[in-house]
Amino acid sequence: MTRKKLLLLAYAFPPHTGGGVQRPLKFSKYLPQFGWKSIVVSSREIPYQKEDPSLLSETSKVDVYRVQPFYVARPTKNFFLKGINLLFKAIRAFYVSNFEWVISAYIEACRVVEKERPQCILATGNPFGSFFIGARLRKKYGVPLILDYRDSWSFSEYEWANGFLTRACARFWEKRILSHADHVIVVKPKMINELKILCSNIEEKVSLITNGFDDEDFQNLSNKDIGFDQSHFNIVFTGIMWQQAGHQSPLSFLKALQRVIRESDKRIRFHIFGDVDAHYREMIKEFDLDDTIIFHGYVSHEEAVKAQVKADLLLLLVENEEGPKASEKYSGIIPGKLFEYLGSGTPMLTIAPQESFESELTVKCGAGLSAQANNPEDVYDKLKAIASSDLNLDRDEALIKEYSRVQLTECLVKVLSKFGA
Repeated sequence: MTRKKLLLLAYAFPPHTGGGVQRPLKFSKYLPQFGWKSIVVSSREIPYQKEDPSLLSETSKVDVYRVQPFYVARPTKNFFLKGINLLFKAIRAFYVSNFEWVISAYIEACRVVEKERPQCILATGNPFGSFFIGARLRKKYGVPLILDYRDSWSFSEYEWANGFLTRACARFWEKRILSHADHVIVVKPKMINELKILCSNIEEKVSLITNGFDDEDFQNLSNKDIGFDQSHFNIVFTGIMWQQAGHQSPLSFLKALQRVIRESDKRIRFHIFGDVDAHYREMIKEFDLDDTIIFHGYVSHEEAVKAQVKADLLLLLVENEEGPKASEKYSGIIPGKLFEYLGSGTPMLTIAPQESFESELTVKCGAGLSAQANNPEDVYDKLKAIASSDLNLDRDEALIKEYSRVQLTECLVKVLSKFGA
């Protein structure tokens, strides 16, 4: 059977790792089941980003063109190179954060379009350099362009933090590129309202396709020991814990955890699989929980998934330590690990603003309990209830299955079929 072809523009793709990699990877993995072949243009080198070679096993049916950015800023004492780095930093602020890759990738993408003749182009971001490339290809070759928003662009908290001028430039480019798009996909409901401000007819060409989980990730896991003491109640957090992200503060949880340990005989271990910045390490140190908290550091995706399956409780954080109003800004950010947690079958404790998507989905799916962000008393009550007894969950498996990567890829195919005749 002759498969239709999709050109997928993704800055990060295996062996690179991180939250932004899973979505394009899983789409590419499952598109052949629906008669589509994925051709990926990605970056060969991404500064400061780790690699997970084990993910390459899922790309066997994908043609990947890895493009080296024409310049990669590195720490240097050379006065001239420092000047170049500052110049590029300014360009990134007013154009796009990965523009060094955009130029090289556009040239390569033109070659790929002329060689492969794809029926559609899917550009995924953040970062949004892929959107610029897709818009140029749409104009030059007339191939339908679909924008895949994994994160907000000019409406994100990060753009607001960069100042008015940077935000205004991002808003200008986003509005212009949206006018070139044939269709738009978003991962969060609130993004649709954001895009309405920039594009009056966005409802005519937008689809909601969330992130999800891959059933195969939870099958055939290796027997390698991950170091859990089964005589303890093991709580697991997977992913980065960085203050810069804005929504990963463990403050309320640490207060609750300290109290539960002090007031009960429960033997508890809190495992963190992923990088933790200096700010949160210092915060954790202040709670004197050295015998309770174990830092595992960066691990492969397979090891993170295994930890999720072996845990007694999974922790999801959508909290900013500055207070409820600050946390509310990140309500609906929907971390990708929310869906992996759902797929693991392990009970969850979601600490997030009330009525947030994360809290409501956790409860609606019967996957665990939700506690209010910035409310240590509520977190304590929920953590104590979970740790003191077996939590009998009434999981809605039919609803959870809607977030499987296969079903989400089928949703993508329905969009592609509108343009890939």
